Amino acid sequence: MRHFSNLKELLSGATRIVVVGVGYDLGKDDAVGIEVADLLEGKHPAITPFKTYTAPENFTKAIVGESPSHVVFVDGAKMGLEPGEIRIIENDEIKDTSFSTHTMPLTLISKYVCNRAKAKSVIIGIEPKHFGFCEDRQLSNEVTVAAKTVADAILAVFNDV
Repeated sequence: MRHFSNLKELLSGATRIVVVGVGYDLGKDDAVGIEVADLLEGKHPAITPFKTYTAPENFTKAIVGESPSHVVFVDGAKMGLEPGEIRIIENDEIKDTSFSTHTMPLTLISKYVCNRAKAKSVIIGIEPKHFGFCEDRQLSNEVTVAAKTVADAILAVFNDV
């Protein structure tokens, strides 16, 4: 796993970023990917967020249709870290990381989308504090801060130019 501080380097040269927010909206911290997508909605014309919930595979055609230079997947991931810690997860590390509630591996979706779109991909995992059902999105404080940190870092790719 790479430290999150490497994100700017991984997104260097980006001309259009698609952010794929993954998670279960009624699943406490599992909704963190959806929260990041919400935070980025309408913030920059070169950033298109998708709230894919638990089925990012259903959005592959739309993601490719955006012609992104980079695709960023954001999801809650049990990595054995402190709640709210953020890591960039390499494709070959996914088998060692427990992602939330979706069934198709993010590595497979990432490889497919990036091959079709000729884009680079980044998978960001945020350590959850609580998984479980809730009536509306209830992120822990640690994960709420992490979601904002991720959204701000993605925005900074274009706003720092």
